Amino acid sequence: MTLKMFALPVAAAGIIAVAAVLPHTDTEIRSPDSSTVTQSSFACPTRGDTTVAAGRITSHPGAKSTALALPERSAVKSLEPVDRWNVDEVNADAVVVANSDQRGAGAVGFFAGTGTKKDGGGLAVSACPGVTQDAWYLGAGSGGQHFSAMTLTNLADAPAIADVLMWSDEGEVDAVEAAGIVLDPFETRRIRLDDLAAGEPQLAVHVKSRRGALSVAMNDTSTSVFAGTEPINPTGAAQKRFVIPGITSGASGRQLLAFNPGDTTARVKVESLGKSGPFVPTGLEDKKVEAGRLAMIDLPASVGGDATALRLTSDQPITASVRMAPTNKDFAFATSAAPLTGPAVLPLSIGDELDKVRLLLTAAGAASNVRVTAYDDTMKAKGSVDVPVKAGSTRSYDLAKKGRFDESLDDLAYVVLTPSGSIRGAGQFTKGDGIS
Repeated sequence: MTLKMFALPVAAAGIIAVAAVLPHTDTEIRSPDSSTVTQSSFACPTRGDTTVAAGRITSHPGAKSTALALPERSAVKSLEPVDRWNVDEVNADAVVVANSDQRGAGAVGFFAGTGTKKDGGGLAVSACPGVTQDAWYLGAGSGGQHFSAMTLTNLADAPAIADVLMWSDEGEVDAVEAAGIVLDPFETRRIRLDDLAAGEPQLAVHVKSRRGALSVAMNDTSTSVFAGTEPINPTGAAQKRFVIPGITSGASGRQLLAFNPGDTTARVKVESLGKSGPFVPTGLEDKKVEAGRLAMIDLPASVGGDATALRLTSDQPITASVRMAPTNKDFAFATSAAPLTGPAVLPLSIGDELDKVRLLLTAAGAASNVRVTAYDDTMKAKGSVDVPVKAGSTRSYDLAKKGRFDESLDDLAYVVLTPSGSIRGAGQFTKGDGIS
């Protein structure tokens, strides 16, 4: 399954989150003001066999971290040290990690696990989400062999309120008790989508925080012919132009999921940004997404079998993601992303859940470069490499190849990616037949 890389707060970034895609506008875009983020919180869903990793880029004097297992609110001391990469398996519904650092709260958290046979099996890896204000999830389901569940966690000591809206390929779905969901302070609640609206094989889900500090994690499960388990990361808000990086190699089992929230049919052109540069695959020159509908578009073989990214241009604002099933043992998602604006962390060690890690880097415009620096679990740098990416292309880079760093990946905890130029990226994790 594909995992977005997570931009860390250096001067002007927020808490750990998938980089939000900027809305389309015809007015001049000003550079954002800078501010140092001194506090951040995130929640890791830990239902079942789940391992959590927590750390930061650098440790500063005075930095503090607390971890609470919910619902009991018991301390998880193993995840609190600020001078190392921490990994532990937690038996709880969720873990809330709060960080403070006057020099910048560059903390990160990830979770990983393997689904049970009953739930379709497969590898699941994702970042622990921070505060969610307004998020879209494409590819969820509430049918018999395809169902999704969202974990809502209140990160603060005041009540939180959320609204959930859903659409299928036939339009808006009438969900039951999906408006005004109230969570008490530090409450965590797992809600299956079939409890809100049953029998929908494919859904677009919009979660809006009406009040409070709410964290949302969506997990998707399939027990059909194409089985597997995967967290669904939120995709960007609707816009007319955007890029979906992190599409793994393999010409079959790829499906574009596109949702049009407006009231006018959208006409969409799809470009592939592959190894050799941009091109429009045959069959994707002009696709339609009806108003208020979720469209499922099989990606043709003309896209090619290499790792790639998609660039979408639409005459109406839409949002989209890609579901990938390179085998029938597991599946993954790729979601839209803005270019990295600062350092980003990719985990290499989350217990024994990961075997192989590969970078998928896309330069949608001019040629760019990424410096990749490896660290062990004591936060000591263990070498770095520069990875150039040609203009308009995607590069698949194997981090485990011998000689990349001073030590083998088995002895490393994470890498920090520092972009030079405009770069979007993802991390591809595999374990056995599982992909994430």
